[in-house]
Amino acid sequence: MEKDPQADAITTDDVRDAVAAGVLPQQHAQALLAFVAQSRQSPSRTDEESFRFIRSFNDIFVTIAIALVLFALNRLLSTISEPVSMLAIAAASWAMAEYFTRRRRMAFPSIVLLGAFVVSVFLAFADLLNFSDSVPYEDTAAAGSAIAAAIAAGIHWLRFRVPITVAAGVAALILFVVALVRLEYASTTVMLAAGLVTLVIAMMFDTRDRQRLTRKADIAFWLHMLAAPLIVHGLFATLGILTGSLSSTQAGAVLAFYAVFGLFALIIDRRALLVSSLIYVLYAASTLIASSGFRDYSSGITALAIGVFLLLLSAGWSHLRALVLRIMPQAARDLVPPAAS
Repeated sequence: MEKDPQADAITTDDVRDAVAAGVLPQQHAQALLAFVAQSRQSPSRTDEESFRFIRSFNDIFVTIAIALVLFALNRLLSTISEPVSMLAIAAASWAMAEYFTRRRRMAFPSIVLLGAFVVSVFLAFADLLNFSDSVPYEDTAAAGSAIAAAIAAGIHWLRFRVPITVAAGVAALILFVVALVRLEYASTTVMLAAGLVTLVIAMMFDTRDRQRLTRKADIAFWLHMLAAPLIVHGLFATLGILTGSLSSTQAGAVLAFYAVFGLFALIIDRRALLVSSLIYVLYAASTLIASSGFRDYSSGITALAIGVFLLLLSAGWSHLRALVLRIMPQAARDLVPPAAS
């Protein structure tokens, strides 16, 4: 049988793993990827915003098995005590992470196990605090549970270094702050501020790995996914755009903001910002189309228009980004990933 020439091919993920493990210096990895991209006459993988998620169907297979095990634990132990059930799920998630995350380095199962661990710790403490007579206000219980989840995320990071853990810990800290702020308007303001802080943290990781070769790029990806909805929702809620029906003027303002947001996403080469805040532009565009006399077709026209726009943007992303970076100052270009060759 003839051997598949691609079977032993080294992928970009292999190079990134080698850099993360300290086997290959980052500058050598950059030179290697640039040489391969040039020899194949293809764009650099940096511009494709790749991140570790699923490498084979085995990732999905293992994740399904993990979900069944955790579901079974919940069903069997919740009749005894809900906190006991949640703590058992946390312990089982940690135990399975010792093999599938620390030894096998499987991305998708690692993400699920991290989520199960942090969420189960949060729910366990929420149940314990709600049962306590010494906690008179539910926001206090939420704040205490959020701190427990943040600590759990920190401990998990020290052991397993799963990139999404940083975003999970930041989300828990944001929930802690929001739980302490009881006024609705102040909560949305805190949400907006938290989103901006999260975006700054994400940019710090991005600027330290402009070629997107190390774990820092994956950490930044998940932080961007968290920052975008916080910023968009916090801003629109603070301005009162999300209360009641959306006027044509407000819908136009939403679309204009999304255009500016999209330009920023293009500059820093992060499509995640557009995806995680897409629901708002869909709602605003649908409102504008409905107010123009096409109410019965507003959802279909909106989906078609936004879908075509995103397809065209994806097709021309590299060229458009290169044009935008060309007119930016050199100091700004030095902070973002280089344009694809």
